[in-house]
Amino acid sequence: MTNKLIFFLFLSVSLSSCAPEWLDVKKDQKMVVPTTNSDLQALLDNTYIFNFAKSPSLGEISSDDIKLNDEQWLSTSSLWQKNAYLWESDIFQGIPSQSNGWDLPYRQVFYANVVLEGLDKLQPTKEKTKEWQETHGGALFWRSWAFYQLVQIFSNAYNAKTASSDLGIPLPLESDVNIKHKRATLEQSYHQIQTDLEKAILLLPTTVPYPTRPSQSAAYGLLARVYLQKGDYNKSYENAALSYSLSKGIMDFNTISPAGTYSFEQFNKEVILENSMEHYSSGILAYSKFVAHPTLLQSYTQADLRKTLFFDSSSTGQHFKGSYSGTLFLFSGISSNEVLLIKMESAFRMGKVPEALELYNLLLRMRTKDTFYVAKEKITLDDILLQRRLELPFRGLRWTDIKRLNTQGYNIELQRNIFDKTYSLPSNDNRYTLPIPPDVIAINPGIVQNPR
Repeated sequence: MTNKLIFFLFLSVSLSSCAPEWLDVKKDQKMVVPTTNSDLQALLDNTYIFNFAKSPSLGEISSDDIKLNDEQWLSTSSLWQKNAYLWESDIFQGIPSQSNGWDLPYRQVFYANVVLEGLDKLQPTKEKTKEWQETHGGALFWRSWAFYQLVQIFSNAYNAKTASSDLGIPLPLESDVNIKHKRATLEQSYHQIQTDLEKAILLLPTTVPYPTRPSQSAAYGLLARVYLQKGDYNKSYENAALSYSLSKGIMDFNTISPAGTYSFEQFNKEVILENSMEHYSSGILAYSKFVAHPTLLQSYTQADLRKTLFFDSSSTGQHFKGSYSGTLFLFSGISSNEVLLIKMESAFRMGKVPEALELYNLLLRMRTKDTFYVAKEKITLDDILLQRRLELPFRGLRWTDIKRLNTQGYNIELQRNIFDKTYSLPSNDNRYTLPIPPDVIAINPGIVQNPR
C-alpha cells in the first residue's frame, strides 16, 4: 500500500469519527502527510467528499417542492427528516450531526484547509506553478462552497440592515480541530465566502477535464448566487454573465426523449459543477418516496417540455426524474440554466428589461414544444420568478429562494397535512433558519443556538 493511499484512508476514517478519536489518532507522528501538489490535488479530487451525495438536504426536505402522503411520511426511517418535513422545533432529538447537513460541509472545509496549509509549505518550480495555482483555487472554491451551503441552512436570509448583527456560521480557516470557533456574523460569513471566491477566480482554469473539479465558470456562478442572495443585482448580473459566457450554453429540450428512467445524462452540456444532495435509500428524497407538490406540477403548461422530462407518473404520484446527475441523486451543483436565470432576474431588477426579455425567450424556446412556441413581447418579475421555479426544482435552491423572497414581502407560507393534522410555516418564521445539531453545541458550547 502506498503512503498516499495510507494517508487517504486515514483521513477518511478520522473524518467519519468524532473529534476526540481524531485527536487521539493524530498524535501518532508516523502518520504520512501530503507533501506534493499531486497529493494535495488528489485530496480535492475525492468525489466522495466533495461531489456525490454531500450537499445538505435539510432545505430541500423542508421546502414546498415535495408532498408526502401519510404512508410515505410514516415509512421514512430518519426521524430528523420526518421532523424537518413538518418544521418541528426540535428536529434532531439527539441524533448525531453526521447525517443532517452540518458535518458534511465542515468535513469539506477541513479538507480544503489541509490542502491550503500544505500548499503554503510548497515552493513550486516555475514549471509547476500552474498546477499549484489550480489546486490553490480549487481548495478556496470548495471552502467557500461549504460555507455557502451552511449559511443557507443555519442562518437567516441576508438582510443588509441586520447582517452585521445576525448570526452566521463558524469560519475555521485552519485544520487544527483543537480550535473552537464561535459563530461569525452573517456579514462576516458572506464576506469570507466572497473573498475565497474572488481569490479562486484568479487561480482556477477556464476549462477542466471533468466538472467534478471547479472552474472559473463555477466560481463565477457561485459568486452570482451569493450576490443574488444579498440583493446586489449589479454584481450578480456581472458574475452570472461571466459564468454563462464560459459555459456551453443550454440544451434544447425538444431534442431529449422523456422515455428513459432518467431524462438527462451525467455531465451534460449544462453542468458547470457536478454536485448532488445527501441521499438515503429509505429517506424522504428516495425516488420511490418523494412526490412533486401538486401546486408545482400545475404550474407547467401542456406545451412545457419540462413536465414530461422532469416528472414520471406512478401510482403514488409524480416522481422527479430530471436530475442533472443522471441518476437518482438530486443534482445540487452549478449549471448554465441557473446562471442564465440569475442573469435574467438581475437584468430585470437593474432595469435592463429588453435584455431580460431576450434571455427569457431564449429559455422559453428551449423548453417549449416547437409547434407551440411563441415569443413573449413583455414580461414581469413574477414571470421570471415563475420560470426559476419551473426550471430549478429539487436542486436545493427552493428553500433559499423562499427565504430571500419573503424578506422582500412575497409572504410565501407553507402547509403540510399528515394524518389529518395541518402543519404551517408562516412567512419569515424563525423556523426558516434551521437549528444547529445539539451534539455540535455540546462539543463547543460557545456556538449559539438558533431561536425556534
